[in-house]
Amino acid sequence: IEADVAIVVAHGTVMSLYAEQIGAVRSGWELWNQLTLPGVIVLDDGALTAIERFPPSTFLREEAPASLEPLRAAVSASSTASSLGRLGDGLRASGDLREAETALRRALDLPSDTNTRAANVVRLAVALRYQARFAEAIDLFESLREPSGELRSFWAQHYGKCLVEAGRSDSAIALFRRALELRSDPELVASTTRALAAAVRPQMPRPALLDLLDLFAAHRLEVWLDGGWAVDALLGAQTRAHADLDIAITTSSAEVLRSLLAAREWVDIATEDRTPWNFVMGDVEGQRIDFHVIELDGAGRGIYGPVEDGVFYPADSLLGRATVEGRMIRCIAPEWLVRFHTGYAFDEDDVHDVLALADRFGIALPAEYEEFR
Repeated sequence: IEADVAIVVAHGTVMSLYAEQIGAVRSGWELWNQLTLPGVIVLDDGALTAIERFPPSTFLREEAPASLEPLRAAVSASSTASSLGRLGDGLRASGDLREAETALRRALDLPSDTNTRAANVVRLAVALRYQARFAEAIDLFESLREPSGELRSFWAQHYGKCLVEAGRSDSAIALFRRALELRSDPELVASTTRALAAAVRPQMPRPALLDLLDLFAAHRLEVWLDGGWAVDALLGAQTRAHADLDIAITTSSAEVLRSLLAAREWVDIATEDRTPWNFVMGDVEGQRIDFHVIELDGAGRGIYGPVEDGVFYPADSLLGRATVEGRMIRCIAPEWLVRFHTGYAFDEDDVHDVLALADRFGIALPAEYEEFR
């Protein structure tokens, strides 16, 4: 975002300082409480100029209930630990974090059975997590020391999410795996699988690549390797580690591959820039595929996204061929892989790939890479 200053806001902690300006900027938005979820406030010379809200799914968050009125009505009819707990949870999901915390602390002050109290401790911990008060939330999770019965998976799932947002993904993974062991309901299993897939460190080792190449071939999918693995395929050897597998794939083949991967318990990985033609799938081992979905036109170009956007893979870019342990594969042509590595802020992997391709195939080095020659 182009601005003098961009402030990452965990949970709306500075919103009140710019309440009037926020009201003006967000006049077209429907829900004020969405601003309490993670996002970016953009300041220009001290004045708020824009707000970008990240998708809740990116942060392992639940969607808000359609209405809080039934929950409020239940509390009005009978203000119990159970009804206040459910209301507090709904308020938290809706972004009313202070009211959620108040309701949940009231719930914990009321008499209740062991399971209801444990559920409300978890709910309060989650409300604190949404406010980035991770130390307090972790203390509450730890105070339960893995509750008994059905609450164990509930505790493990939400404790894991808290640790992910606190920057402790490695510790969260064990909790997500524990929740998976305990859960049998398909929706709950799917929820935990998504959380685990988002938490594990992305990796695409060579054996995983070979397995996927065999899958592509067995189902005659129209796939082109792109990115780092395309570079190594063209070089004839693995020259660095890879976090994922980038592919260009036709629309019809993408639909087939999605189904094949789903049967292997792969899930969609939430990303901020997800589109129908660019998305990521992954599994609980950290394997990930970055899909770039194309439609081939009469000229052999791979149309990428809406036709009117004019974005496409040139026909020549789709003519690359390589061999990976006896497997003939299609890939992005080397000269185009070099071109595709320009026009953005590149990293050391990009430098490695471009220099290697330029050296092996005699490709002119782009100007921005000259200093690394």
